[in-house]
Amino acid sequence: MKIYSIITLGILASCAVGSTQEMPLHYPPIGNAYEGAEDTIDPRDIGEDVRQWAQNTALKLKEVLKKARALNAEQKRRYLLCAIRDSVQEAQGYAELLLMRFELNRALKLEGLFARQEDALISNYILLPSIKKAIALYEEADLPYLEANKGKPAGEIEPPYYAQFTKSNVGFLLTASTMNKEPIGQFYVLRYSVIWLTNDLLRSPKARRNQVNARIILDMQSLDQELKAVCERDITSQLNNRIRYALLDASKKIVGER
Repeated sequence: MKIYSIITLGILASCAVGSTQEMPLHYPPIGNAYEGAEDTIDPRDIGEDVRQWAQNTALKLKEVLKKARALNAEQKRRYLLCAIRDSVQEAQGYAELLLMRFELNRALKLEGLFARQEDALISNYILLPSIKKAIALYEEADLPYLEANKGKPAGEIEPPYYAQFTKSNVGFLLTASTMNKEPIGQFYVLRYSVIWLTNDLLRSPKARRNQVNARIILDMQSLDQELKAVCERDITSQLNNRIRYALLDASKKIVGER
């Protein structure tokens, strides 16, 4: 049996129990907790265990993409979702530093906002792009980051390039918001996007010290406070488009770490 067949069977088996609970009946609460690294990173946070998880996850996800081609829409959504969920669960206990892990965590949150919508839509516009992006982030950003900081003492290890990550991710999030068929679902995708963009800039000391980025952080925090007070009956296409424009405008102005 090929390795990806073993991976597929394992993932499908792990999802057999409780699978009827995968589609939430209500939109999950949104918090703006400060996810991610502190300014000082301990060498253990980027040690061999973290490196091994990232490498294994990238390999597993590549095999998942191959096997997913043969599945129907319903099977593909469940399979991709479970693969992402299993990968994230394997990283529990490690500091959340690597960009591929942020990408996978956010894919899970986004998928939950598409309850009872077409399986093919969710696979093609949320899960597949997120998996492909996570693999690319490992190869192009996380692995070079781990190599560059290997052996450095605490205090000399700089955080990953979170500002550049969020700048490159806004387009994907805006597309996800437009693909959601419910105005309320679109709104929640956009609210998550506002919070994630803000947090990404905050967790990057180099980025948040830039005056342009500091202004964006204040604007996004103000927008977040405004959106907290919005009732579902007040959600309109005009409101959602205004949030989209604010996110797009912010992404164009973000100054990356390089």
